[in-house]
Amino acid sequence: MVTEKQVKEKLKKVKDPHIGLDIVSLGFINKLNIDGNKVDIEIVLTSPGCPMAQQIAGEVEKAVKDIEEVEEVDVDLNLDHQWSPEDMSEEAKKKIGHLF
Repeated sequence: MVTEKQVKEKLKKVKDPHIGLDIVSLGFINKLNIDGNKVDIEIVLTSPGCPMAQQIAGEVEKAVKDIEEVEEVDVDLNLDHQWSPEDMSEEAKKKIGHLF
């Protein structure tokens, strides 16, 4: 059975190309649901018009599909949710907090 820990470990390999930190630390994972071998992920980005949105979504899907037990991945870009620097992990805030 697929676990949240497995999924998040894979997602830590997906980096925002502009900021250079992983999407988990940046707080881009808005929702994560695992139902058997299906993983649904909702991500938010720093801005609704992010030119890298589709690339990041594709990398998220690919990373999670690398988990042997995963049969299906659904990645949803939530462009209505407002990301905030407060969503970042403490470590990420220390590394790049000055940018926000």
